[in-house]
Amino acid sequence: MFNHLLSVEVSDYEINQRQSVKIEQTLKYFQQTYSVKYFIIGADNLSKLHLWYNFKELNQLVLFVVVSRDGIKLNNDIISYINIALDINISSTAIRDNLDTKFVPQKIQKKVHI
Repeated sequence: MFNHLLSVEVSDYEINQRQSVKIEQTLKYFQQTYSVKYFIIGADNLSKLHLWYNFKELNQLVLFVVVSRDGIKLNNDIISYINIALDINISSTAIRDNLDTKFVPQKIQKKVHI
């Protein structure tokens, strides 16, 4: 189904900035470095996407891809987006609650509330 996974790269760009980074800055970096055209968000972010910092510019930089989750309705007439209907019941909270953290340093665990 996801044949493109071989071309996925995990970036430490934001970590290396050693400060809070706005998504706009990250997207501009990725566009210059990798020619990024899409930004994937969860369905729970769609209804408040227009409230994100510098939303209008973000909306011009990329096409949003919304991954739907079980039980979250996709209601938005502000932007165009592509929908990936994953429709599974999962959340970052559930992942965090079930994560084996023995290899995560204490400092990081406290920072991300693991």
